[in-house]
Amino acid sequence: MKAFARLRDKVFAAAYDRMNAAAERTVMGQHRAKVIGAARGVVVEIGAGTGANLSHYDVARIDRLVLTEPDPYMRQRLQRKIDDAGPRLHEIAAAVDGSAEHIDLPDASVDVVVSTLVLCSVDDVAASAAEARRVLKPGGQLLFMEHVCSNQTSIRRWQDRLTPIQRAVAGGCHLNRDTLATFRGAGLETDGVQRWEFPGPFGRLMPIVEGAAHKPNI
Repeated sequence: MKAFARLRDKVFAAAYDRMNAAAERTVMGQHRAKVIGAARGVVVEIGAGTGANLSHYDVARIDRLVLTEPDPYMRQRLQRKIDDAGPRLHEIAAAVDGSAEHIDLPDASVDVVVSTLVLCSVDDVAASAAEARRVLKPGGQLLFMEHVCSNQTSIRRWQDRLTPIQRAVAGGCHLNRDTLATFRGAGLETDGVQRWEFPGPFGRLMPIVEGAAHKPNI
C-alpha cells in the first residue's frame, strides 16, 4: 500500500505542470501574478508544490522567501526551478520540508504568507490558518487564491458527493471547504476578496476566491 502511495505521488508530481500548463499560460497565471505581486519582506509560501508561483514574485521587494512543501517529489521539482532561476531568486529562496500546519519559524516573524490552491488538500485547514496567523507579524498579510465551496446549495451538494473521488485522484483535494470562514475563525480579517470561476460546467464545481487576509495590527 505504501509503495502504491509513493508511486501515485511521484506520478502526480511528474504530471502536475503538464496538466496545468494551458491554464497557467492564460487565466491562472494572470491571477497568480495579481495575488503574489503584493508579496514583500519576509515571505513564506505554504504548499509551494512544483513552483508555479516562482515567476510571479517581485524579487526586488522580497528579503527572504521560504517555500514549504511536504511532498518530496514536488519539492525536488521545486528545488530544480530555484536552481535554474536568476541569481536574485536563488539568493533569497529556500525550499524546505514542511507542512501548512507546522511552519518552522518563530511567532510574528513573517510579513506575508502565500497560499495558492493548497488549503483544499491540507489535512487540517483550521490548524493551517491558525499557523499562518501565528507566524505573521501584526498587520501582516495572508495572500491567497483557493478554490472553495459553492454559494449555491445544489452545487455544494455535488461538491460533497464528488469530494471523496477528488481526494483519491488529486492529492487529497477537497471541493467543499469554506476557506474564507476558516480564515475568519482563525482571527484573520479578509478584505478585497474576489470570486471567479473557470469557464465551463466544471468551473462551477471549483469556484475560486482570491485576495488578502490580515492579522490585526494590535
